[in-house]
Amino acid sequence: MPNRLHTSTKKSSIILDFNESTISRFICDNKYTNIGIVKARQIAKLYLSNTSDEDICSIVKADNNVIHQVCQNLHLIQEKQKCMSAFPEINPDIIGTIVSVLGEKAYEKIISDPYRCCCGFGVSISVCDGISKTVGIPYYSESRYKALIKKASAIIKNTGSTCVTINDLIDMAIYIHKKSLFSKKYISREFLEITAFTDPELELIDRDKDVVFAFSEIFEKEKTITHNLIRLSSTKPISYIPNKNILESCDKGQSEAISGCCVSNGIRILTGGPGTGKTTCIKKIVQTLKYNGRSVVLCAPTGRAAARITESSGYSAKTIHKLLGIKLRGSDANIPDYDSTCHLPYDAIIIDESSMLGTGIFCMLTDALKDNSLQIGRAH
Repeated sequence: MPNRLHTSTKKSSIILDFNESTISRFICDNKYTNIGIVKARQIAKLYLSNTSDEDICSIVKADNNVIHQVCQNLHLIQEKQKCMSAFPEINPDIIGTIVSVLGEKAYEKIISDPYRCCCGFGVSISVCDGISKTVGIPYYSESRYKALIKKASAIIKNTGSTCVTINDLIDMAIYIHKKSLFSKKYISREFLEITAFTDPELELIDRDKDVVFAFSEIFEKEKTITHNLIRLSSTKPISYIPNKNILESCDKGQSEAISGCCVSNGIRILTGGPGTGKTTCIKKIVQTLKYNGRSVVLCAPTGRAAARITESSGYSAKTIHKLLGIKLRGSDANIPDYDSTCHLPYDAIIIDESSMLGTGIFCMLTDALKDNSLQIGRAH
C-alpha cells in the first residue's frame, strides 16, 4: 500500500502519494516565499532521504524560517496520515484539527490518553473507549472519569444553562456512560462527584441546599458584566433637558419611556408588543440625546438586524462586532479594538434586538462602555 496522505492546501483538499513529485507539487501549490519548482524538488528529495530539518536549511539556499515551515507542514502531513490509518473511526477533519493542536507527536499522545486528547475535539466517549481498549487503558481510569464530566458539562451548557447542580451533572455523566462501549461496566457515582469538584472548568457557587456549579468561562463573563453594570449605574447621571417639540407626537407611555431612557445613565431596556411604538421611541430618544449634546450610536447583533433598524429609524446602525472593531479572521481574530482600557467614544449606545445578545459579546460590549454612558436595549 503506498504511503498516501490527506492534507489541505490553500487551494483545496487533496490526497497525495508521498513521493518526490507530489511533495514538490504540494510545496509549489502552497506558494512558500522564494520557493520555486527547483528548490521544491530539492527539498522533497532531501526530506525523503531522512535529512534533518537543520541540514535541509543549510543545503537549500532559501530563508531558513520558510524551510522550517515547509518541513513542519510535511511532518504534520505524515502524522495526520498515521493517525488516520490508526483511528479510521475518527472523522479526518477532526484528526486534522487534533494534529494541528497536538503537533508531530499526536499519535503517541492519543494512544497514551485518548480521552484527554480527543474528547475536547468532539470525539465521542465510545470512540475513545475503543482506542483505550485496544491499547490497554482500563475503563475506570481517572482520565475517563474526567472525560465523562467534561462531556456532561458540554451537553448541559449547550442547552443554554449557565450552571448545574451536582446531581444533574452526575446523572448526565452516567447517562453518557450507559451509552458507551463500557456500558455494562460499573461506574462510581462518588468518584464522578470527586472529579467534578476538581474540574477547573466548573466553579462552585453554592453548597448550602444543593451543590451548584457554574461553568467557569461563562461565570467569569457574568461577573465582568455585573461589575460593569454596577460601574455604569453608580456614576452620576448627566443632566437631561426635555424638548416638547420632539415629544409632542408621543402618547403618555411613549413619553415616559423616552424620558426614562434619557434621564439617567446605565442600562435601560425598551420593550413592548408589536405596534406599541418602540421604533418611534428609538427615533425620539436619538433626537432627545442629540438635543442634549450627547453622542449616540445604533447597533445590532447581526447585519440583517442592523440594516432593519437603519431603515426603520432613519439612523445608520452597525453590527456590534463592527462597533467594537472585532475581526473575524487572522491572528487577532475576536480581539476587540475597544475594551476596558480603551472605551468607545459614545455617550449612548442603542442596541436593537438586544435579546439576541450572547454572554460573550455582551461582556465585551459592557467592558467597552465608558463611565456615565447609557446603554439602551430594544427587546421584543
